[in-house]
Amino acid sequence: MSASLEVCESRDIKGLYKKAREGIIKNFTGISDPYEAPENPELNIDTGALNVDASQNVILNHMAHNGVLVPRHNKRVVDSLIKAPTEAEAHEANGLKHIDLDEHGVQYLQTIGDGWAFPLTRFMNEIELLQVLHMHTLQDEVGKRHLLSVPITLHCSAAQKAELAAEKKIALRWKGEVVATIENPVFFDNRKEEICSRTFGTFSTKHPAAAVIMAQGEFLVSGAKMNFHKRIQFHDGIDQFRLTPSEIS
Repeated sequence: MSASLEVCESRDIKGLYKKAREGIIKNFTGISDPYEAPENPELNIDTGALNVDASQNVILNHMAHNGVLVPRHNKRVVDSLIKAPTEAEAHEANGLKHIDLDEHGVQYLQTIGDGWAFPLTRFMNEIELLQVLHMHTLQDEVGKRHLLSVPITLHCSAAQKAELAAEKKIALRWKGEVVATIENPVFFDNRKEEICSRTFGTFSTKHPAAAVIMAQGEFLVSGAKMNFHKRIQFHDGIDQFRLTPSEIS
C-alpha cells in the first residue's frame, strides 16, 4: 500500500504530521526521517490514485493471476497418493528403522496421503513450513501458490534424530504396521513457539492445540519423497465418511 506524503497528511486526523513538522515529534517517517520505498515490490496499491473498489480489484486480479484464487469452474481433483507396495517393497519397509506415529501424526499422514493437502506430498520441509507460516500459501512444482495455513509436520526426539539421521530411508509405523516410508530423511529444528504463535496467536499450553505442539520432540522430519503404503483406517465407525477428493467428485 502506498500514498504520497500529501495524501498521508490529508488523512492524518490525529495531527501527527503537523506535530512532526513543528518538531514536536522526532524521527517521523516522511518528515524528519526518510522513507525507504521497496525497490521492487510484488504489488503496489497507490491509494492516493485508486479508491477502495479499484484497489480491491487490483489485489483480486493479482491473486487470480498468481493462482491464489481459482475460478470455481476450473475444477481440480487431486488423486490419492496411496500406492500399495510390492512384496519386495513391503519386506524392505518392515526392516527399516522407524518412527511410531502418534494420533496427531497419523491424522496428518492421512490428510496428505488422501490428497487433501495439495500440493503437499510429504510432511513439510523447513522451506515449506516457513511458506505456510508466513504467507499462508504453498508453492507447487511450477511455482503456483495454493492456500494452505496449517503446518503439517512430523516431529521426533533428539534421540530418534541421532538414530535415524544417517539412514537413506525410514519407515513410519502406526499401531505396529508400516503405513509409509520417507526417502532421504531430513531433520530440522522444531521451532514450537514460532509455529504456535503464528498459527494460534499463542504458545500457552492452555490452548489445547498449542499444548500438543509444545509437547512434541525437538526436531521435525521431512525427506526427498514419501511413499504412502496404505489408507489409514481409524475403526471408529466413521471411516466410510472419510472420502478422498476423487471419491467426492
